[in-house]
Amino acid sequence: MTLPRRSLLGFSILGALFGCSPVEATPLEHKEKTENEVGTLQEQLKELQDQFRQFRAQDQSRTEEISWLSQFDPPVGTVLAYAGEWSRERHEKSGWMLCDGRPLKSVEHRDLFEVVGKAYGDGSSGIGPRRAATDCDFNLPDYRGLFLRGADGGSGRDPEAASRTSIRPGGAVGTAVGSLQRDSTRRPDHAFTTGNENAQHTHQAPTSNGAAGPFEVPIARISGSWQVDFGAAAASTTAQQQNHQHAVTGGGDRETRPTNLSVNWIIKARGDSISK
Repeated sequence: MTLPRRSLLGFSILGALFGCSPVEATPLEHKEKTENEVGTLQEQLKELQDQFRQFRAQDQSRTEEISWLSQFDPPVGTVLAYAGEWSRERHEKSGWMLCDGRPLKSVEHRDLFEVVGKAYGDGSSGIGPRRAATDCDFNLPDYRGLFLRGADGGSGRDPEAASRTSIRPGGAVGTAVGSLQRDSTRRPDHAFTTGNENAQHTHQAPTSNGAAGPFEVPIARISGSWQVDFGAAAASTTAQQQNHQHAVTGGGDRETRPTNLSVNWIIKARGDSISK
């Protein structure tokens, strides 16, 4: 059925008024519309991919840092030197903790407590918000500013091992692992040289000899020409070698130490990891 021209004109006016067309789009128009929509979707996808790559780049260093800690699976209690700055929020999710002596609860850190026990303290002192908490019952090792030394174990290489003390109240003493030894200076095996000065010197001794000399000091005459004096015709001489002591009152440093570099000591605190 063919519509009259008047009807077609009316539809055209309605289409102009309401934004629609009574004439269907051609296949070519459909294709162009589809291609435009696909192009828009591709642009949006590319934008999302770029954002994701930026996010991964920003987080990559942190992810790699935590990843190696998580995948490295030594026994609980293993201590390592970490060459970077340590962040509890970033790193301790991996099961490693900084050896800073903080007090902990054994019920929350069973794995670590089974290894170290109270060797580094009974939890009554330490750093952090829990330092006064009564429910903390052991301490992390505190290796800040310290060199580590192998336990003597009967070898005799630590001759004063028996006098070692605890680093915190309730901690290990004597030859036990976790005990602390204060700095000390051993008596040297070789002699010190104090200088090239000759120890030989003279003293003026009072005499009464009536003789003339550079050290004579006449003071009186008694009954004629006899002279009473204090002094000597020659000075007496001491021996060249005499025992004596020197007190060091200046110079030096606050400690005896080798050349060193600073690191953070960390300890494996639990048996699982975030990768498991």
